[in-house]
Amino acid sequence: MKKLKKKQLIMAMMFRIVNLWQPLAGKVLDELTLRQYMLLMAMRSFPENSMNLSMLAETFGGTRQNVRQLLTSLAEKEYVRFTPPETDKRELRVSLTEKAFAFFRDHEEHDELFDPAFDGIGEKTLDAAIECLEQILKNIGGNTIDI
Repeated sequence: MKKLKKKQLIMAMMFRIVNLWQPLAGKVLDELTLRQYMLLMAMRSFPENSMNLSMLAETFGGTRQNVRQLLTSLAEKEYVRFTPPETDKRELRVSLTEKAFAFFRDHEEHDELFDPAFDGIGEKTLDAAIECLEQILKNIGGNTIDI
């Protein structure tokens, strides 16, 4: 297969995976959407009370408005809370709540959302996939993700 075809196939597969994963996430995550779940996972990598909307939008790869909508929904579900810092009341800090940490603990070892999709895939293959996707993110101006 030619290199261009391989690139097109990889991109098509990534879109297909996301489209197939969204309904599965709805069944497994109860009250969270896949996008809300992924934002929570990205938030785990930040020190407590250090996150603001701009940092999260950059890390998550979305617009500030899009991330704000996700965070507002997560706040309504009590997974995050907003607190204004003492220095600049216009900025909002975002922090995870105990409900979010309980969710992480409940899904730490066995994750119904990811385990079936990665069944039979070894560490070496996972590492190669991470390396490839990180390079794609870098090439298109995105940041790598720490979870």
